[in-house]
Amino acid sequence: MDSLKSWLSEIDKSVRALGREGSLDIITPPDAALSRTVAGEGFPGVLPLWSGHLQTVGLLAAPSVAPHAWPAVVLARGQALTFATDARTLLPQLIVHRVLSKLPATAERLADRWREIEPKVLTLHRILGGSDELLNTVIAAVRDPGTRLLFTFRPGHEAEFEAAHSRLARQIETSEPFVCYADWLDACIEGRWSAAEAPERYGPWGRRVLCWACRLRYRQPAVLTLPAAWVYRVIEGHAGIDSGVPTRATWAARPGAASGETALVEAAESIVNESPSGDPVADGLVKALTSEGASYRGYAHAEAVVALDERDEPQRAWGALQSAAWWAARNTGQAPQAMLDGARLLAERHKWVDIHWVVERATKGA
Repeated sequence: MDSLKSWLSEIDKSVRALGREGSLDIITPPDAALSRTVAGEGFPGVLPLWSGHLQTVGLLAAPSVAPHAWPAVVLARGQALTFATDARTLLPQLIVHRVLSKLPATAERLADRWREIEPKVLTLHRILGGSDELLNTVIAAVRDPGTRLLFTFRPGHEAEFEAAHSRLARQIETSEPFVCYADWLDACIEGRWSAAEAPERYGPWGRRVLCWACRLRYRQPAVLTLPAAWVYRVIEGHAGIDSGVPTRATWAARPGAASGETALVEAAESIVNESPSGDPVADGLVKALTSEGASYRGYAHAEAVVALDERDEPQRAWGALQSAAWWAARNTGQAPQAMLDGARLLAERHKWVDIHWVVERATKGA
């Protein structure tokens, strides 16, 4: 916990120094209540690092790995997308997917002012564990007008738009799980539909693949088949993370562009007529979603947390608790304090020291 607190303090100091420059509107210093706000929106397991133009950037706490290896997520409009495998690639991926791909005026301003702000951006990137080479690769793309044009969505140029994203993302992320994800996504974009493999194959990108496959399979049902067991996983854990992917495959996905509620209800409805799983927790969640629809408030997930923890499945319980908080926030306006307290107690009981600190921080609003 002390090392996480110290690391976050370094990040915060660097973000505030960079924020004073006013040159990167995707990185602005967070206010003191940001952790509480993010938790209240249904993401008690997200450690926010900073705010920015229409989004918040953070790390998704995972019980099985150290904080530096937590995947990075971007939050907007109460929904989130995974966008980097871990902190090391967070800043380059953020620049690609939020600046190059979404904010051409910011990209041009970053190119013009790069020499002026380079030391402070590099400092933040190094604190996050990234290498100079990765960031320099992305900045070279930002500073080249021809490359910037490739990242600007233009009717009739969709193929080069997608190819530019894929090419640069693969230079940033070279891990086998990410390459598997990129290969699968490129195949879907190009119409070479490919069935998803086991989610573990994609590492932190596994949930994104499952959520997307659930949405895309209506277009290619003969190819994009999914075992019911995988659909149960989409429904059970971490609702709101990658749930709102669009109904077409694209590198330009953004949080909140599609309804995560609709996607999860559709996933439940797709397996409601199949044989019961034999797991009362999984079957109960499907029943709750199909009976209550998008107005569901997360109570079945809250009950599932207790059942899973009693069955000595704490990581599943952690994922279900995140879903409970998100569904409650979407339909009542705020994740209940009882759910935040439950997250804290779960982390405390299983001695997840870093996660306990994240949730405690959010509960106190620090």
